[in-house]
Parts: sequence; structure tokens; C-alpha cells
Amino acid sequence: MRSSHQVRPNFRRRAVATGLLGLTVSATGLLAACGGGGDSTSPAPTAPALQILSNDTDVLAAPTEITFLFSADVTQFAVSKFQIAGGTVNASSFTKVSDREYNVIVTPRVNQTGTLVITVPPGSYADATGIASNREAYYFTRAFDTVVPSNVPTVDFADDAPGFLTSGPVTLTITFSLDVGTSFVLADLIIENASASLFTKVSQTEYTVRLTPNTTDRAVMSVTLPEGAVTAEGGSPNNRSWAWGKIYNPPVP
Repeated sequence: MRSSHQVRPNFRRRAVATGLLGLTVSATGLLAACGGGGDSTSPAPTAPALQILSNDTDVLAAPTEITFLFSADVTQFAVSKFQIAGGTVNASSFTKVSDREYNVIVTPRVNQTGTLVITVPPGSYADATGIASNREAYYFTRAFDTVVPSNVPTVDFADDAPGFLTSGPVTLTITFSLDVGTSFVLADLIIENASASLFTKVSQTEYTVRLTPNTTDRAVMSVTLPEGAVTAEGGSPNNRSWAWGKIYNPPVP
């Protein structure tokens, strides 16, 4: 799963069985015909809530994976159902992870600064029965800055677990845009809610590390490379911090 920059995830987040509804109506009609019963109308179904998330937790500087995480199973959601400003959508990357989780890669405008905004308007999806569609809009906003000097290294994070949730360890790949020589070591990373192991230098620009959740509770595992932590060979230090995050969702016993 591709990811590339900082992450302070801004976390924002029934189905009526047709048969049951039919039984309710029939029972009400029967009571009325017999001269009994009161007003026992069923509550109107509502669509699941939505959170729009990114593993990149801060200012975006490269393509990033966006996760649409619903509170329950949904239908009718597709890449054509949301809008984007300040960037472009890689439509071919749109992936259904499950009936309640979808992913897509978006790219901020090149060599610019601004705000990336994703909007899921009312009526963009429905509950599992297809009866109740969302009545409110949902938004994702994140500042972006794709203006980076050519001698300053940028960072791309990618992990091997699809989506924004994981129930176990993940392997994180850290890729620099420039050769950082010997300036990068594991101690440069600020890691929260996870333990690091198997730190490996694959090449002058690529490293991997295994992250194992060190909590039994639901939490965000995060990795941050602070500003000035690494320096490009013959160039300059990274001029901003970069971060990655993923929700650890403990498996059900």
C-alpha cells in the first residue's frame, strides 16, 4: 500500500431487512383489521457513517492512499461518487477492500502549495440493503506542498497491509528520493505504539523495518522522520518531517 508523507489522521466516521419490514407492515395491518394495536411505525433506516483517512499524517508532498472507512457495510459506492479539488485521482487504483472499506491513490498538484479536498456528497452510497442513502456530505482536507528543492531528499512510506487497518505486524518500506549515504539509522525514526525490528538497508535509497504493535488496545501505530534527520549525498537535509500511520485493530478472540 502506497503512502508518502506525514500522518495525523483526521479521524471522522443499519440496515432494515426487507422481510422484517414486510412482517411489521403485515402485523400492523392485521391488528388494524381486528380493531386493535397502536402506532408502531419502525424507525427509518439510516446510511452508515464515513471516515476519510490517509496514512500520510501531515502536509502532503507526493501521491497518497486515501481510505474510505464506513461504520457498516455499504453499497453503490464507486470512484465516480466523490469529488476532488487540489489534485487528481488515479481511478484505476480504486480498490474495494471489503463492503465497508475502499482505497484510492490521489496526487496533489505538482510543484504547488495548497489544500487537497475530497468531498463525498449526499446520495453517494447506501446501506447494505440499498434502501437508505447518506444524507450528509463528508470531507477530507489536507494541506499539500509539492515544491521541493532538487537537492533535498523526500520520503515515501509504503506498507504491506492493504487499507488503513491491520490486526498484526506490518513491514514498512521507506524510500528516499536521493541517496542519503550513511545518514539514516533506525534511531532517526520516532515510533509510537509499535516495536521495530529487522531494520534493513536494501539500497542507498530504500530501507525496510518490521513494526509489531506493542499494545493490546486499538491504537494508531505511527512512524515519523523528523526534519533534518537525514542528508542527501552532496545535498541538503530533509526540510520537513515525514510521517506514516496505521490503525492497529486487535483481532477478535
